[in-house]
Amino acid sequence: MGLKGVSVGVRFLLVLYIGKYFTVEDLGDYGIFNTIIMFGLILLGFNFYQYANRDLVNADDPEKLAIIRGQVVFTLGCYLIFLPVALLVFYLEKLPFNLMLVFYGVLILEHITQELFRLFIALGKSLISSVLAFLKSGSWVLTILAIWYLGDQQVLYHMDWVYTFWFGGDLLALAFGLFMLRRRFKGVESNPIDYEWVKKGIKISVFFLISTLAYKVIELSDRLMMDSLLDRTSVGVYTFYFQMSNIVHVVIFTAVLMIFYPKILKAIGNKEQLIKEKNQLSKQVYGISLVTAIVIYLLTPFVADFLGKDEITSYSGILLFLLIGNVLLNISFIYHYVLIAFKKDQMVMFITIAGAVVNVVANLVLIPRYGIYGAAFSSIAGFSIMFLVKTLLGHRILQRS
Repeated sequence: MGLKGVSVGVRFLLVLYIGKYFTVEDLGDYGIFNTIIMFGLILLGFNFYQYANRDLVNADDPEKLAIIRGQVVFTLGCYLIFLPVALLVFYLEKLPFNLMLVFYGVLILEHITQELFRLFIALGKSLISSVLAFLKSGSWVLTILAIWYLGDQQVLYHMDWVYTFWFGGDLLALAFGLFMLRRRFKGVESNPIDYEWVKKGIKISVFFLISTLAYKVIELSDRLMMDSLLDRTSVGVYTFYFQMSNIVHVVIFTAVLMIFYPKILKAIGNKEQLIKEKNQLSKQVYGISLVTAIVIYLLTPFVADFLGKDEITSYSGILLFLLIGNVLLNISFIYHYVLIAFKKDQMVMFITIAGAVVNVVANLVLIPRYGIYGAAFSSIAGFSIMFLVKTLLGHRILQRS
């Protein structure tokens, strides 16, 4: 896992620090800001990277560069359309207007650096992608934690500092990513941009976009609904337990999924190799998910006690449900990548939409009745649908290939 693991670890420390030395409502504010950024990243990228990287894996260098340039053209169009739409989060009073500049700065730079991270993974440059991930997600957290520890608490203990330093980390990552990208393709003469390829990508990416939006609805909408149906303190409590449980998914994504995804794509056309890669992926996902979930379940009560917030410790029961949801999510990715490799994009979209619909309906019914626990139950419901249907259909398609 390396630097990517360090990045995840220090980001988690930030949540703990906010939970310990700020109010639970401040933690809720951070959860809402982070949630809106995550939704914004999907709209800005339109998930075009899934289409582009699938072709990029087996292309030669001039064609790789043409694919990257084509993606840049497409992304600029998305910016023109969706950046003005993002103003709605301020008019709907999800974020205060004084955060507008830093919000747009973080949103744009987070998106660009995220795309660079994915690009270097597709290029087989895992070390570069890990360094980039650390710069954009870890370096600024270590810096602000050091400043908070050494500085004047009266002046520096404010959530605005978190978002400002987040922007700074993304800026540093952008400079590094562009430098390494230029170095990787130094001396390579790009093929012309294939605008027909871009147009085709727009049509295909609609399936990816809807799928990812539906997935993010399952993962993130609970906080937005709690913010409307309950209060910001409830969002803060839920954010803490979600961050704890989400470690299970982050570990799998970082240590397993990002390594096996290119392997599964390259194995298409060789059924024996594809089944071999899928079986290895399954063993690691099941084993590491179970071990990580057990460790998190045992450690979380000590972490909650350390924070010293009664609002958090009184809801410790939701952790088990959130862990179950994350394990189901991890397992669903085994056949998710098989479906993507076989270009069953529309099938993935409908499966994820079904999970999202179940999740939203469950949230609307259960949150008013059961509060935070209702949100946790709803996550399990949504991820269960994705796991069961993807496994059933993915297995059938793999056997028939």
